[in-house]
Amino acid sequence: MTSLHRSLRRSISKSIYPTSSSCYALWENHSSRDRLFSSTSKDTAIQDRLARTLYRQLLRWCQDTGGEIPLTPYVPPVTTMPPVVNERSLKRLSDGQEEAIREFLPRNSIIQRHHITVPIRRASDIGNLLKAIFRMNDKPSTAIKEQKERISVAMKTLKSLNELTEALQEVQQEREKHLDREGIKMSIGQMVQHKTERWRGVILGWERIRKKQHPEAGFTSLTTKGYNQSNKEDDENETDPDNEIQYTVILDSGDAHLTAGRHAVHGRLGHALTSESDLELLQDVALCRIRGSLISRYFERFDATSKCFVPNEAHEYLYPLDVAHLNGDELEQRMNTKRNEIGNDIVQAIQRFSSRLQRVISNGNYTCNSHIMNNFNHRLSRLAVGDVLTEEDRLTNPDINGALLATLHLRWFLNMTLELAELIWERRIAKESMDNIKFCLGDIVQHKLYGYRGVVVAWDPKPAVDVSLWDGLSDVENPNEKPFYHIIPDQNDCLQQFGGERPFRYACEENLELCPRHRTILEVDMDPEWDIDTETKNYTPPEELKFKHGEDIGDDNVTEQFLEEVHNEIRNLYLAQRGFSENLNQDLIDIAKVFSLDTLFQFLKLANNLDTAVAAEESIKELWKAHPDASIRFKLDQGVADLLGGNKEKALVVFQELAVEDPNYAEAWNKASTCYFMLGDMQSSLEAAEQAISLLPKHFQAVNGLGLIQYETRRYKLAAASFRQSLEMDPWSPVASRLASCMDLLIGGDLEDEIKTAKSKGPYD
Repeated sequence: MTSLHRSLRRSISKSIYPTSSSCYALWENHSSRDRLFSSTSKDTAIQDRLARTLYRQLLRWCQDTGGEIPLTPYVPPVTTMPPVVNERSLKRLSDGQEEAIREFLPRNSIIQRHHITVPIRRASDIGNLLKAIFRMNDKPSTAIKEQKERISVAMKTLKSLNELTEALQEVQQEREKHLDREGIKMSIGQMVQHKTERWRGVILGWERIRKKQHPEAGFTSLTTKGYNQSNKEDDENETDPDNEIQYTVILDSGDAHLTAGRHAVHGRLGHALTSESDLELLQDVALCRIRGSLISRYFERFDATSKCFVPNEAHEYLYPLDVAHLNGDELEQRMNTKRNEIGNDIVQAIQRFSSRLQRVISNGNYTCNSHIMNNFNHRLSRLAVGDVLTEEDRLTNPDINGALLATLHLRWFLNMTLELAELIWERRIAKESMDNIKFCLGDIVQHKLYGYRGVVVAWDPKPAVDVSLWDGLSDVENPNEKPFYHIIPDQNDCLQQFGGERPFRYACEENLELCPRHRTILEVDMDPEWDIDTETKNYTPPEELKFKHGEDIGDDNVTEQFLEEVHNEIRNLYLAQRGFSENLNQDLIDIAKVFSLDTLFQFLKLANNLDTAVAAEESIKELWKAHPDASIRFKLDQGVADLLGGNKEKALVVFQELAVEDPNYAEAWNKASTCYFMLGDMQSSLEAAEQAISLLPKHFQAVNGLGLIQYETRRYKLAAASFRQSLEMDPWSPVASRLASCMDLLIGGDLEDEIKTAKSKGPYD
C-alpha cells in the first residue's frame, strides 16, 4: 500500500499539465485500488495522505490557471452531495450554520440539506469549493466506502481539469489573436447591414484571413464562431497586406432569408461569414434590436445609447479591446434604474394579486382536492411569495434585479393564465361535442381498413388539418366534418401493416371500431401518467386529460367552478388594467393602478433583452383580448382556433359577428383585419385595422397589420411610417425587418409618383 501511495503521489506531483493520465490509469487499475482500500487495512493514514495530496494538486491547478479566464461556457455548475461531503456538515450548512464554510461559496450557490450546487465563473470558484469541501470533511471518514468515493471523485476531477487546461490554452490563444486591432474597423456587438443583400445582424467575431481564401468555416466548440484554421505560416503573416478581415455576424431571424450564395447555408443556421468591405454600420436605432436564437448565448443585453449588443463576460474575454465604446453612460444608468423600479412595481402587484386570488379561493370553500386544483393553488402560492426562480436562474444570475424578477413573474402569471383559459375552453368545446363522439379515452379500437389496434388517447370533434386527400378516406363522406381520434397503436401491428413502428395514428371515426375483447392485449408505449391495469386491460387517462375532454372526474364539477372563478378574477384584473372600473373591487382597482397597461408599455419600451420584451408583449396582448362579457371572449377564442386551423372564412364570420355585437371591441376588428389580409381583401383589411387603432391607438399589432397592408400594396412611405409607429411602442417588434425593406425601396428608387398614384386610388393616407 505504501508503494501504491508513492506511485500515485509521484504521478500527480510530476505536473498536472497537460494531463495526469498515468496517475488516473493507475487509479483505474482495480486490483491496485482495491489493495489501497482493503477491508483488512486498519490504518487510514495512507488514505488520508492521498486525499490531502489530491486536494493540494487540485488547488495548485486553480492557482496556476489564474482567475482571469471566465469558465462559465466550459464548466457547468457543480453539484456535490454525500458521501463526497460530510452529511452532518451539509445539513448544518443548509440550516444557516457553518458561516466560515459559507463564505467560500458564491452568493448564488444553491445550498440544500442533501446537496450543494455551485456556479463556476473562475478558477478561484473551483478552489473555494474545494476548500469548503475540505473543511466540511475536516474529520477523516472511518467508512472505507466513503473515503474510496471521495478519492475517486477527486481523481476524476483532476483528470477533467487537466483536459480543461487544453481547452483554456486554446481560449488564451484566441484572445491573443484579438489583442491587435490594427486595421479592424468594427467591433463585436455592433449592428451592421450587408451592403448588397441588405440583411441586418450583430457582429459576433472577426478574423484575419488570406485574400482569395474564404473558408466556409463552421462554429468551433470554444466560441461557436467561424474562423480560419490557419497554419503557422499564416499566423506569422496576420498583419500581411494580403490579409483581409472576415466577420461572423448573427442574423436577424426576419432577414435570414436574404442571404445568398455562399452565405445561404449559414443564413439558415442564423449566422453569416462576410468581408468587412461588404458591411456598413447601422445608424437607425429602430433597426438595431434584432431577434436571433444565438444572441442570448453571447450577449447580455442591448445598449440603446451605443446601439450595440453588450457581450457576456466569456465572449468579451475573447475580444478584450472591442468593448471600449461601451462605457455605460449616465443615460443608460438612468434607464437601468427606471427599468428596475418599474420591474419592482410589477413584481409587487403580481404578488399582491396572487395573494388576493388565494383569499378568494379560500372564501369559496372548495372541498374537492383534484390534481388540477392543487396544481393551480401551488403555483399561486409560489407566485404570491415570489418563488419564481429556477435553479438555473439562480446559478446564472449572480445579481437578481427588479427587471429580471418582473420578467419571470410576468412569464409565470401569463403561462398560468393561458393554461387556465385553455383548460376551460377545451372542456367547454368537448362538452358541446360529446354527443357526436363514439369512443372514449382509454377505449381499445381497431382500424377497419388497416387492421391495427390501439388505445384512444385524445379526440377532435373535427380534424385539426385538412384530411380530404388522405388515403383510406375516399369512401368517407365529408371527412373534414367527422370526429378524429389520436391513437397509440400496437407496435406489432404497425410492423405487420406498415413495415415499421409508428408512435401514433390519427384516424377518422368512420374507420374505427371497438376491438374484440380477446384481442385487447397490446404492446403500446403509453405516457407514464396513464394508469394501466394489466389484468383487466383497462387504460385510465390522467385527470387533466379527462377534464379537457369533458369527462366526469368525480368532483361534482367543483374543479370547473374553481377554474371559472379564478379565470373571472384574472379577467377583471385585465379590465381594470385597461381602465375599466364599473362593478370591480377597489382592491383590484388599486392593484391595476400599479400594474397598468401604461406600466407594461413603459417596461416594454425600456426592455434591454428579448426575453423581457416578449414577456411584456404577450402580457399586453392578453389585456387586449379581455372583455366584460365572458361569452364574447369565448367566441373570440373560437375564431382564433378556426384561423389557426386554416379555416379563414369561418374565422372571419366569427370576428365580423363580434364586431357587430360590440363595435368597441378592438381585438375583434384586429382579428378581422388579419383574416381579410390572408384572404387578399386589402381594402377591408385596412378599414378593420384602422377601426382597431381608433379604439386602441397603442394596439401595436393592428399598427403592424396596417403597415403590412401598405407594404403589400406598395405604399412604402406610409408602411415605413406605420412600422416606425409600432417600433416606437415596441422597439423589439419583428416588423423592423419590414421597415428595413421599406427604407431600401425608398432610397433605392424614385417611388414618389407611384405612391401619389396609389394614394389617389384609395383611403391609404
